[in-house]
Amino acid sequence: MSNDSTFYLNFTSSSGKGKIGFSKKYAKKINTYLKGYDWQKKNYGIIIVDFADQELAQKIYSTN
Repeated sequence: MSNDSTFYLNFTSSSGKGKIGFSKKYAKKINTYLKGYDWQKKNYGIIIVDFADQELAQKIYSTN
């Protein structure tokens, strides 16, 4: 539940196996989910994403 007196950090980052992981591959899946998410006008705090495009950034910005 959101609360205007609480500061939130929401990480949508991930990592994979291997030397450098698979963050771009996973970010594509996570960002697709976030684009389809039913965002409500409320205090989500800071939402940290990897490889966000303009569409996702605008969606997060306009609802937060």
